[in-house]
Amino acid sequence: MAFTDWLLKYYPLIVLGWTILFTVLAFVLHRTYAKRDDHISLKNEVNKMKVVIDELPNAKEIHALEIEIERLRGDIKAIEPSLLSVKHLSDILLENELLGKKDK
Repeated sequence: MAFTDWLLKYYPLIVLGWTILFTVLAFVLHRTYAKRDDHISLKNEVNKMKVVIDELPNAKEIHALEIEIERLRGDIKAIEPSLLSVKHLSDILLENELLGKKDK
């Protein structure tokens, strides 16, 4: 039996074997690696996150904000006694107004 006779006899089995091997290989690669569209969409999301992170304040800016908040807290504590006296005066005026309407 010559090689050509053998090839003609087993050609369908050889082609079937290669087809099955290729199909299994394609399936394994499909399950193992991400698709190009998925990869591109994830890359775009990462780029968006990088932009957001770049826009966040750095340590110097946060420190400056903390100092400004503390300064404002001190200003509010300094104004508090004045606000209490204004509240007391408004309470007295309201009481006088209510008593004045009661007498009439």
